[in-house]
Amino acid sequence: MFENGRILTVFFAMLFVCLAPQLTQAATYYVDKSGDDSNSCTTAQDTAPERAKQSITNALGCPSPGDTIIVRQGTYDEFISSYLFTIPSGTEGYPITLMANPGDIVTIDGGSDPRGWDSIVQLTDVHYFVVSGFIIDGLGLATLCVGIEWPSTGIRVEYNEIKGSALSAVLIDATGTELVGNYIHDGGYYEGSEPPYGYGLYLSSSGNLIEGNEVYNMGRYGMHFYSQTGTLHDNIITDNRIHHNNQMLGGAGMILGGQNNLVSNNLIYDENNGHGIEVDYSDSENNEIVSNTIQNVAGYCLAIGPNSSAQGTIVIDNTLNGCGSGPIYPFGTEY
Repeated sequence: MFENGRILTVFFAMLFVCLAPQLTQAATYYVDKSGDDSNSCTTAQDTAPERAKQSITNALGCPSPGDTIIVRQGTYDEFISSYLFTIPSGTEGYPITLMANPGDIVTIDGGSDPRGWDSIVQLTDVHYFVVSGFIIDGLGLATLCVGIEWPSTGIRVEYNEIKGSALSAVLIDATGTELVGNYIHDGGYYEGSEPPYGYGLYLSSSGNLIEGNEVYNMGRYGMHFYSQTGTLHDNIITDNRIHHNNQMLGGAGMILGGQNNLVSNNLIYDENNGHGIEVDYSDSENNEIVSNTIQNVAGYCLAIGPNSSAQGTIVIDNTLNGCGSGPIYPFGTEY
């Protein structure tokens, strides 16, 4: 009897240890222009403005998995970059969330003179981290607004306004990233790079979700899916609105390479210097182009393999109108 009780005691002790991280109440930390970075992390959990942290950078020293940092009204001249300091990671099911205070206008811009080849937000080897509700502004100087790079996993960038990059607004070279509900616009006008000009999104990896974003007024492609290393596959690109890109050089609203990617229910229009969707390069194979609406573009609404084979491309139930060069360039296409 005593032995059975002892076994039960050990069992429940082990169960408590396993569940303890889930039972711990998540903390919320505040950042406010009226705050002070000398305030402790415990103090910064108080909602009073003067008890908050004053910088996002300093507040990022506080959270554990499942915690949230809320940033209040104002412009924060900071780089949120894992190249400059350690950005904490969450765990699966318990991400760390960095968010603008609902209803406030909160801008992160890297200062009046962002350094070239830097990202305003750079997440490298960061895991299960959410960035939500900000204006992220490169001021036409920062190379990227948001960079998410290997070996990061489980990153979600949602409901931000992302603008003013010198080159690409968003770079994703990591797996399992979710880019959802963002306004991405007015960037990519720098011509001194090779190739010149930038894109709304440059993605070169696998297993990502690109959903519900609006991309417009970029120097070249709205969305650019390309890799030379075989890493571009099994992405979902859905319900995005892409228009008025290729402002500086002809291209397409979207160029898609790689394998087994699904492009569905997107609206692409008024691309006056290129195609709607171009499936090309990066060993393009077995990609699905389904139920998209493409209208009023200078080139083909769908250009399938104009420069490469694009074998096994599947095109189903797309609505194509106002296609300057024709509805479809049908090389290697299955209908």
